[in-house]
Amino acid sequence: MNNRFITKKALKLIIVLINLLIIFTKSFGQTTVDLSTRVIGTAPSGSSLEFHTALPATAANLVASPTSVGAGVYYAVYRDLANSCYTTGSPIVVATNTCPSTNADLTIHQPIGSLPSNSTLEWHTALPATAANLVSTPTAVGAGNYYLVYFDNSLNCYSNTN
Repeated sequence: MNNRFITKKALKLIIVLINLLIIFTKSFGQTTVDLSTRVIGTAPSGSSLEFHTALPATAANLVASPTSVGAGVYYAVYRDLANSCYTTGSPIVVATNTCPSTNADLTIHQPIGSLPSNSTLEWHTALPATAANLVSTPTAVGAGNYYLVYFDNSLNCYSNTN
């Protein structure tokens, strides 16, 4: 799976890694997530940020209330307001966990397929990805935001995150 940076009108989606953000929340009374708070930055001029339940993004799969969504896969896109075209979507997975367990396994949300040559997948708690925010045990994480990136073992660097 590779990064998808090509978009109409050169609009870029801020949530770009391998195009995956996992939001894990404990269900101690919290069963919904506000997707709009999970995006870094602002929409490019002439566009609006939207969330959809499927790709390609259409009016039919637009999330009506992105401030209160339950567990599932959602796609963040920018819509060009002048031309009504959409950027390539970046998936956001919302995973909830029920008591008494307070941990989740991020590895079950990793994309299936072959990795780029000499690379590994790593989970991080912030962007840009660094050794300091590497998730050391992705099979047992608590509530939080987690970002999946490629690490190029040959070049000793992370995939582009902007």
